[in-house]
Amino acid sequence: MPKHTLAICGNVAVGKSSVCKNLKRRGWALVEENVDGNEFLDKFYADMAAHAFHSQLSFLTAKFLDFHDTYANSSRVVIDRYFSEDAFIFERSLHDLGLISEADHRTYVAIYGAIAEALPEIDCYVVLEAATETILKRIQVRGRPFELGIERAYIDRLQIRYGEWLAALPAERTLRINTDEFKIGDPTWSNVVVMRILAFLEQRAVTSG
Repeated sequence: MPKHTLAICGNVAVGKSSVCKNLKRRGWALVEENVDGNEFLDKFYADMAAHAFHSQLSFLTAKFLDFHDTYANSSRVVIDRYFSEDAFIFERSLHDLGLISEADHRTYVAIYGAIAEALPEIDCYVVLEAATETILKRIQVRGRPFELGIERAYIDRLQIRYGEWLAALPAERTLRINTDEFKIGDPTWSNVVVMRILAFLEQRAVTSG
């Protein structure tokens, strides 16, 4: 049976989890961003320099283990934030800020490289986008304690990194969707996004077939 792999990508608070859960209800096996299971995350936001490396490595390895098992047992897999986002946007931004040492950065890059070689080709990258102001408002609305202290400068840095990362994606397999006008608390908005994703996948199948 052919396998299909979909990555839902984007910055903090752009709506990834809502879209992923919608796809899960439609039969896609979900590889989640394990926020609650990352034992270093609260510590990271309390002391970024002390826990940045461990937090990023925890996200990367936990996601790969989850993906490895899910992909082996499912024909349709959706990933909440792709591996290269963790590596080229979040870990690298923390390294640039001096919060991850050069030695730890090299270790992370080596581990990510080994993981990347074991990953299948992604059928479609769905990149959800929103303005920094929208992201900051949504962070306040959803009220996760560990996110409330995030500063605009950090989000702006991530936005720049996302632009660079996006430019390197294969255009024919990338769908960009702006979510500024969507109300994330409204359960109907993700249906609109999912319909666009499924239409894009269908068109891709027709084109490539």
